Amino acid sequence: MRALVTGASGFIGPHLVRQLKRQGIHVRCLVRTTSDLSALKQLNPEIIYGDLMDPASLTPATLGCDVVYHVAGLTKSVPAEVMWRVNEIGVRNIAQACANQETPPVLVVLSSVAAMGPAPRERPLTESDPAKPVSKYGMSKRKGEIAAFEFAERVPISIVRAPIVFGEGDLDGLTLFKSISSCRLHMLPTMRNYRFSFIHAMDLSNAMMLVAQKGNRISQLQSDKGFFLAAAEENPTFGEYGHMIGRAMGIKRVVPWPNLPTTIWLVGACSELYARVSGRAQIMCWDKTREALAGSWACSAQRLHAEVGFRTELPLAERLNQTVRWYVDQGHLPKRAIVNRPADSTASSEA
Repeated sequence: MRALVTGASGFIGPHLVRQLKRQGIHVRCLVRTTSDLSALKQLNPEIIYGDLMDPASLTPATLGCDVVYHVAGLTKSVPAEVMWRVNEIGVRNIAQACANQETPPVLVVLSSVAAMGPAPRERPLTESDPAKPVSKYGMSKRKGEIAAFEFAERVPISIVRAPIVFGEGDLDGLTLFKSISSCRLHMLPTMRNYRFSFIHAMDLSNAMMLVAQKGNRISQLQSDKGFFLAAAEENPTFGEYGHMIGRAMGIKRVVPWPNLPTTIWLVGACSELYARVSGRAQIMCWDKTREALAGSWACSAQRLHAEVGFRTELPLAERLNQTVRWYVDQGHLPKRAIVNRPADSTASSEA
């Protein structure tokens, strides 16, 4: 078996490369010449240089592959148009490259729950719910899904939608862990107890691999066929999630700090202004403010369980322990974050 992974040098990519290598699959990684390959060094995959915006580089990258995992994408950019191009045109270009092959490989596209929009009040999202994105990021990911549909008759394609992804290598999520570690405060986006879904990057990688092996493929005849929501079994409120992070660091009490919508908009506006002046995209911006205030982002992975037999390897609390240990090992959190952990809590340092 031979697999291509786009976005291999990012946060989720190395987890997927590692899991593929463990199954004895030859892994080829599509990276740019400017990519930081330090996370891939010990994994020793085949490296091929190319760019999603350069279609000519994608056909040789997909040549001879049985599966292509399209993980590359942007959650933020300055200007925002760059995110739109990568998240929409990038999918179209990689799908076209697969279609160019004599025997098109299976294409698994990593999308986001943001492409669907928030969940109904009474239940988690399912694949049959209509897509109603509320943010520019969500709209760009939905555009990528629609681009994939253009190739549904020529390429076997499945789409995996992920909620909040965390784990080793996640520097965007580090701010939340730092604030809880240093101040014992957990900032909540609203006064309401909205529920959220989460998944560790390793579990997401396993889900994508199972979908490649056993999952249905998208069809222009059935709008939700070939779509899969990947999430841990638990759907905690954001406040409960903060307490779970605190317990992973041995903190007995984390103080929740609910905010008014006006406060969140103000924070988002300041972050947006800084991003535009500095030219450096920030994870907390107007776009993320729209998502934070939209409601519940819980989703059900029932289809993934039933159709491909997916189950997370460890519960959410254990995955948070594992993530905290990595942050400490990398010097992002103080050593006391694991030294003070309760005796009945365990963690694995393996990514």
